Amino acid sequence: MSDTAQAGSPTMLTVQQAAERLNVHVDTVRAMAYRGDLKAVHVGDPKSHRKNWRISVKAIEEFIESGNSTQPGTRPKRGTKRKRKRNYF
Repeated sequence: MSDTAQAGSPTMLTVQQAAERLNVHVDTVRAMAYRGDLKAVHVGDPKSHRKNWRISVKAIEEFIESGNSTQPGTRPKRGTKRKRKRNYF
């Protein structure tokens, strides 16, 4: 048992539990897991339309200690799409 886990407390958290600890929406936690910002593992059926994630307590603590922000507007800007020139004639 790790030094951060206490007797009876889970070492792996659901997306909902991680969102409560990080004080963000569950979709934000899923997005961070998908992008790799938050270390997480897939569980369940890989063909499912909704992937189930599990996040370790240690990964959440590391994320908080690293100073990563979960605030809106802090993600890197995406590249802008170029408009496609349409030739009608």
